[in-house]
Amino acid sequence: LRDQKKVAIKAFGKEATFSQENGKEALINEIKITKMFNHPNLMKLEGVYESENSIYFALEFIDGNPICGRFNNLSKYTVNERKFIMKGILRGLAEMARKNVIHRDLKPDNVILSKEPIIIDFGLATVADDPNYLFVRCG
Repeated sequence: LRDQKKVAIKAFGKEATFSQENGKEALINEIKITKMFNHPNLMKLEGVYESENSIYFALEFIDGNPICGRFNNLSKYTVNERKFIMKGILRGLAEMARKNVIHRDLKPDNVILSKEPIIIDFGLATVADDPNYLFVRCG
């Protein structure tokens, strides 16, 4: 990026992605949905770049770890840590609800604990009024 901002890169091979049923549409959907958000509890999409063979998402770099590592043993979190995590997740979900978006893959692997809990990976997300994605089984 031009401003030297640290980002995480998510790469997609065009051949593999576009050969999947609705692969191109799903990628466009993920871009559209991720761009909708500018919220401290939701991962931000900084840019989308394309090469001859690949598409790259430049995503907000989050210095943290998924909550799944400690989530399996809740006793490792204090009550205040659990409240902090849940409040952050609920604030993120409330913002998604305001934009009429359903994540559809919310799990401990998709919540990074940094300064704030941040919901990531909108690959299976959908706008709640889009029948092409709303009733498609996923996961």
